Amino acid sequence: MAQQAAVQPAELAPPSDDAPSPLPRRHSRWAAYLGGAIVLVSLVVTIPLAMGSIVRQLLLPPTKTVYLLSPGVADRAARATGADATSVTVAVIAIDEARQLATLRISGHRSCGGTCAPFRLLFVALEDADGEGVGLPPSATVDVAAEDHAINKHIELPVEGQPSLYPFDQYSLTLGVVKIPATGTSPSAGTNGGETADDVYLALESQLSKYSMSPPSTPAPDAVTSGDPAYNVNRAVALAFRRPLYLQVLSGLLVLLMMAAVLLVVILEPIRRLLVEIGSLGLGVWGMRSILMAGAPPVITAVDLTLTAVILVLLYGIAIRMILVLHEGGWGRLHELLRDGG
Repeated sequence: MAQQAAVQPAELAPPSDDAPSPLPRRHSRWAAYLGGAIVLVSLVVTIPLAMGSIVRQLLLPPTKTVYLLSPGVADRAARATGADATSVTVAVIAIDEARQLATLRISGHRSCGGTCAPFRLLFVALEDADGEGVGLPPSATVDVAAEDHAINKHIELPVEGQPSLYPFDQYSLTLGVVKIPATGTSPSAGTNGGETADDVYLALESQLSKYSMSPPSTPAPDAVTSGDPAYNVNRAVALAFRRPLYLQVLSGLLVLLMMAAVLLVVILEPIRRLLVEIGSLGLGVWGMRSILMAGAPPVITAVDLTLTAVILVLLYGIAIRMILVLHEGGWGRLHELLRDGG
């Protein structure tokens, strides 16, 4: 009885204040559950969108679509009557994100009932109505001589966009086309100081494999006027280019998964194992970067900044955990954890 009386107070004694509290581990577990739920919902929502984008990219590539911009351009019989007519196809073949320039291939042919007259096609990169630029908008010309029956030329025009937002970057170009007299010839009758463009049939297509071009739209009337009558085009179209949806979804999911993995490792892994795995985690982050940045513009992008933030989270997380251990148990406790793998 004496022994039981001596043991009983020890069993009923309250826990010591130095005993570790289970709350941090429970909080970590709930944080892991919440992170896993967010990742799972993201996968369920975005993977079907990415698969649909891949199927569209394979079955209906963006380079297969041709947009007819001129009334009657599809009526080939009307162009075979011997009247003067010029058919021009404008193909967007490249976008230089760093220089913010689009390369256009101008190709086509002309037919004349008699002697062909020389003329010039002016391609203008129209600016927004609220732009603060000084002077006339950027332009490029295609000269067609009297003896030319085939047209084949490459021109460059500026595009608007932010390459640093890759893979969510978008580029736009408001393209205006006007037929003007050739150098050294007198203007013919027409509006806005240019020749009539009713005999010029235009078509547009995209030859870009890295971008999807939205269907061309008609720009606002304010966007096709300027101080020079020759630049007041009567044929204008607004173009927009964006990355495929599957690339955006893939980039977002991979970065999200890497961020979740790093957070879980920093919170749950023992300090000794965490210090050992820091190198492999860093290599994993930059290995993922090599996947995501294939075909990216040569600038600092959102993917670079996000993955750099992941590395910083890893480093700061390790530093904070070591500081907490030093604050609670000093160097002896830190040495014990590193030695025993706790």
